[in-house]
Amino acid sequence: AHLRTAPGNLRLAHADQLHLDLWWQGRNIALDPGTYLYNAEAPWDNPLTATQFHNTVTVNAQDQMTRASRFMYLDWSRGQVVEKSDRRIVAEHNGYRKLGVTHRRAVSFAENNWRVDDNLLAHSQKDHRVYRLHWLLQDGEWKIESDNEKVKLNLKTGSGIIKMTIRSSFIVHHSSFVSLARAGELLHGDADVPPTRGWYSPTYGIKVPALSLALEVTTAGAVQFTTEFNLQSFDTAQNKP
Repeated sequence: AHLRTAPGNLRLAHADQLHLDLWWQGRNIALDPGTYLYNAEAPWDNPLTATQFHNTVTVNAQDQMTRASRFMYLDWSRGQVVEKSDRRIVAEHNGYRKLGVTHRRAVSFAENNWRVDDNLLAHSQKDHRVYRLHWLLQDGEWKIESDNEKVKLNLKTGSGIIKMTIRSSFIVHHSSFVSLARAGELLHGDADVPPTRGWYSPTYGIKVPALSLALEVTTAGAVQFTTEFNLQSFDTAQNKP
């Protein structure tokens, strides 16, 4: 796993504080979107630097920093590690300080299970905010279910079966929206999908379809998201009842 934190000077970087990459059996399963192109016509004029395409949380559909041009960001966010051990790391960033929100993420691992806890700490509760948790995943055969308590995605990849479960501190119902997209097309749920959503660029000038899973919650208070990845090789999955 790789958790992105940066203490400053992000002028030409991506707006990707607390982005998480996951690798399993040599395969990148939770993806960084990459770059694709710098100088193409819109919408491909370097869009994938935005927070919304990374594996992190967006507040009010805003980047973690102010985009000043095709390449440049201002109002740099600052990330820091709060706690770490062999099986757990906690970090936070202040990219949404203007909105009165601190994002803190805890990542822990145990026996082929990854757990990601996202805490969005609201310093005031005057205004409602839209919190959007996003995951960009390796493409594969998928099945998704959602109810009032959780979102479940089963994904068959070249490495095996990935079983994802996402919960939030708010009921996943009327105040929440779940969507799954690939290559600019909506596969499940309710969302306006831009043509740039659901792509992965492994190298410059190349893009391939990927699965884009998002959960949105609207509230004036604090929010917690919990994402669990259960990784099962094909041999293990076949032996389970």
